[in-house]
Amino acid sequence: MNNELIHKELASGIIQYIENRRDEKLEKFLSEKPKKNKKGDITNGAINFRTFDFLSKYLKENNRRDSLDYLVKIEKLTKSKETSKLEFQLDKFKQYWKLLGEELPEEALSLKSELDNFINENNETHVPVNWLNEWTSKAKDISFATHVAKLTHSSSKGSSVFDSSQDVLGQYLDTASLSIKAVDTASDNAASLPIADILNINVNGHSVLSCLKNNEIGMFLEFCDDPDTVNAWVDSLKQAYDDSNKKSFFLNKQIYFPVETEQYHLLLPLVSSSLAQNLHEEFQELFSDEQKQAKERRKSNKYSDVTIVSYPNKAVLNVTQSNHSNASKLNGTRGGRLSLLSCAPPQWSSKLPSYKSKNSFFDRGLSVRLNDEITGLRNYLLVLKNKELSLSKPQRNAAIKEKVSNIIAGFFDFVLMVNTSENKQGWTMETNLPLRQQLLFEPWRNDGEVEEILSNSLWQEQLGKDFGRWLNKQLNTSKKGSLQLTPIHEALWSSWFLIELKEHIALQETM
Repeated sequence: MNNELIHKELASGIIQYIENRRDEKLEKFLSEKPKKNKKGDITNGAINFRTFDFLSKYLKENNRRDSLDYLVKIEKLTKSKETSKLEFQLDKFKQYWKLLGEELPEEALSLKSELDNFINENNETHVPVNWLNEWTSKAKDISFATHVAKLTHSSSKGSSVFDSSQDVLGQYLDTASLSIKAVDTASDNAASLPIADILNINVNGHSVLSCLKNNEIGMFLEFCDDPDTVNAWVDSLKQAYDDSNKKSFFLNKQIYFPVETEQYHLLLPLVSSSLAQNLHEEFQELFSDEQKQAKERRKSNKYSDVTIVSYPNKAVLNVTQSNHSNASKLNGTRGGRLSLLSCAPPQWSSKLPSYKSKNSFFDRGLSVRLNDEITGLRNYLLVLKNKELSLSKPQRNAAIKEKVSNIIAGFFDFVLMVNTSENKQGWTMETNLPLRQQLLFEPWRNDGEVEEILSNSLWQEQLGKDFGRWLNKQLNTSKKGSLQLTPIHEALWSSWFLIELKEHIALQETM
């Protein structure tokens, strides 16, 4: 497309945006419920609500029972998919109005006049030239940024920053490492965000903003041929990206970073909204239909070729309480939440124990390794028992399963760590471990010693029973109180363990 066609398409996009805002305002004027100020005066239109309220009283007073029944039917109408919200509300008002017939009480005429006046003013306000005259001056309130000051504190008036650096360090996940940066719109005043939407209107990769940066103003000449007016719009809009006066604010966080004796840099850390958005979109994939189906199959102990993805120990920081767009536009799409990944360092042992001379993997070393996870499950079960609460309630059962899953995950993590520390293939052949526990570490073995046991999956079930008995023993051993868990619980732990065991073996055999 040549520039002229691009400018015409952008102008059409601007007109469409302005018309959509016009229609949204009229739809709200019709559909919203009344809001009153301290004096009791209605501060918004709420035309359909007030018309219904007036007709209910009027038809009752005039004993028009049939019309009253029809009024209730109109109120209960639902919008069809083919009808827009505005069309639906306008049609509802017309049907209300028809109930009056030729009788036109003063209050009804007043409501009709109020609606007509609003439509006229709303249409006039949203003529493109009038709208641009009013809104382009608000561009000074907004800035296009990757790092948004208000994500540190929603009342901050500090400057946001657009990071255009290309230096990528592979060991760091930062804004520069993103192949596609989601550019955010920060604003000192959330009411000014519509002009940011205009600047973001895009046709084949060409936005209004990018055209302005190249001093292309043809899209605005589609509305007005007065150069002074168009130049005034353009000069105002350029303030959205051409502000070189950066400032801090007392609500921003600052760090004194020493560089040499009695010298320091004053650093101002800003949250990368671009990176936060990228992570948010990644986390949303965890709730995709594909992931949900894979998790359901996992619960049913069925195979799925989809890898289940999870991010353990993820935390959420709430940036704003209600108006999430007040901080930035992308923050609004995230519901005011910043997802934080755990950056705690791994907990390394100085030296892992060797199991070459041991008779079982289910020993004290394993219990110590998983002590925190086991204690968490034991304490939860003790609370339920002391309060005489059933374990079968879905929420409690899910909580128990999650805690057991943490123990199982830690179990297999420890298996992999021990395997890595031995650093010799076939090391299990030199141990005193039972064959089923040897295969836990090296399931790919095909020597004669394990040939018979590998011919069926009985060894996996026996290993599951070992785990169930071991976990029950750990849980029943407590100074705080006796759980007295039964073989029924052993069987439950075993069944959950067996699901993870099969996945662990499948992964190990592919290595």
